[in-house]
This record gives sequence, C-alpha cells and structure tokens, in this order.
Amino acid sequence: MRMRKKDQSTEFLKGCLADALFKLLREKDYDKITVGEIVASANVSRATYYRYFQSKDELLLYKINHLTDEWLRTVEQDKPLSFERFLALYLQLIYDNRSYFWLLYHARKKGILEEYLLDRLVAHHIPVPQLYRQTGEAFYLLGMFSLWIQRDFKETPEELIEVILQYPFKWNDWPGRTAKS
Repeated sequence: MRMRKKDQSTEFLKGCLADALFKLLREKDYDKITVGEIVASANVSRATYYRYFQSKDELLLYKINHLTDEWLRTVEQDKPLSFERFLALYLQLIYDNRSYFWLLYHARKKGILEEYLLDRLVAHHIPVPQLYRQTGEAFYLLGMFSLWIQRDFKETPEELIEVILQYPFKWNDWPGRTAKS
C-alpha cells in the first residue's frame, strides 16, 4: 500500500526531528538538549515539533518504533518462529542500529527502550503463571541486551545467542512460537 503524499511528508518531518535529536545526543546530555536545539538542527519550526510530539521521550519512542517496524514485519512473516531465529533477527536489529541503541543507553533512557520492548515481547492476554514466566524471561533478555550495549557490542550477535541459549527458556510456550526450527 502506497503512502499518501501528506503521510510521506509527515514521516519525513518526524524522521528529521528524530535524527536531529540523535545527532545532538552525540554532542551533549539528553536532559540538556532543548526543543529549540532539536528544531534548529532539523531545520523545522517549533510548531512542527509540537504538532507531532509532546516531549523528547515521545520523539525517542517514535525513533524506536521506526527502527523496529521492519523487524516486526519480518517476525510476523516468519511465524511460527523458533527462539534462535527470533534472537538472530532481534540481535541483528540492535547490532545494525547499534549507534542509536548505544546513545539511548548512555542517555540513561534505557527505561523507555525496556518498556517498549517488554510491551512487544510479552503477550498480555495469557494465563497469569505463564505471564509471569514470560515477563521474567523478557527481563533476562533485556538484561543481556543492556550488558551487550554497555560492553560496546564486543560480542557478535551469534556469540551472544550462544550465551543466551544457556538459559532454559520455554519459548515453545510463547504464542506463535516453536522450540526449534
């Protein structure tokens, strides 16, 4: 389905604002970046910024959504998905966009990223015991991802998969997934 011209323009402007924020994150602390600096760097008006975003955190979430949209489409097409395939796709997403994830981590905004990822990793409509187990497993993954980012991606995605697979996940119990390919 093709995007309308107005939608393309909107996405372009949002992308410019997000890119400007990440460019500024390379130079200064997140909390010290102002909306004025973001709009100046993006070469758009303050009104344009507030038309699309209420806060810098919302702008960060937009960028995370943008980065993960293609990944989510691939995941949906690959169902049922083995745990190893899920990890390979997910870690490749992070690795391919490591500069963004590194900046988020070092901007002390990993909470935004974790909240977003948990919401996508855990199926909230499942029985309570399974929900708690999945949430625990998701936090384990988030901890591994955080450490990987903190260590500046020293391990390859493949090496990290081997480490993660040492944990006894019950991936086949997750909706739409299988234990192995």
